[in-house]
Amino acid sequence: MNTHVIERAPKDPTARADWARRHTLTRFVPHKVIREDRADGSILLRSGYDLPEPVANTGVWLHEWAEKAPYRVAVSERPVEGPGWRNITYLELLQQVRAIASALLARGLGEGDTIAMMSGNGLDHLLLSLAAQYIGVPVVPLAEQYSLITEAHGRLIYVLDKVTPKMAFVDDATRYAAALALPQLADVEIVAARGEAGRPVTPMSELVHTEESPELDAAHAKVGPDTLAKILFTSGSSSDPKGVLTTHRMMCVNQVQMEVALPFLKDHAPRITDWLPWNHVF
Repeated sequence: MNTHVIERAPKDPTARADWARRHTLTRFVPHKVIREDRADGSILLRSGYDLPEPVANTGVWLHEWAEKAPYRVAVSERPVEGPGWRNITYLELLQQVRAIASALLARGLGEGDTIAMMSGNGLDHLLLSLAAQYIGVPVVPLAEQYSLITEAHGRLIYVLDKVTPKMAFVDDATRYAAALALPQLADVEIVAARGEAGRPVTPMSELVHTEESPELDAAHAKVGPDTLAKILFTSGSSSDPKGVLTTHRMMCVNQVQMEVALPFLKDHAPRITDWLPWNHVF
């Protein structure tokens, strides 16, 4: 969890305890709590704050921060090869998302289609996911072991048969070559950030450098709270994996809830170290 120091804690134990109460507990716990005593003896506690109105879709945030902080770094990752970091600012993020979304429109993707995200977390994974959501195409982020472990290909085949994707993404086509050779993907366009797989593969860079489509803004305007953003599959530990439909409303309301529950997030722009797999609801 990120920690932002507002002021140095005093050395005096009594003053330090008071400082800690003001700068930790009160920043996490809402001050306004409503208590409801029920007839069965249970007590229900809930926040007394009304939730702010959530935005209509994830694309609203892209435009908002591209305007508010165009040159602030939005996302970073260490490149596979070479030193340093690969950084994308908020303005660049919006520009690249709109370019990729235009590439998807040029391929005829729209509502009712899906994109299978077969590899794990990564900057290119994020760009393609946000671009798909920008025009109302749901993404299906899958556990990467389904593709990388031959014995798990049965799970991958089961999911692919369910969602019948129009496109599939991997970060490294060479690493995922065995999964990409499955007959379920024979007629599916494969997009990869790098590598070869012994079959046609579209470089991610080709999508990023697509000119903006004249239909882009109209397509984005149709994306609303009830538009499907993701299909998340359960782990399948007790039976076959089940697809859980996730709308833009569900994602946007979740962020509003976090803002109200953790008000310190509004004090400074947080830096998040991300590692939990994106095929998980978190």
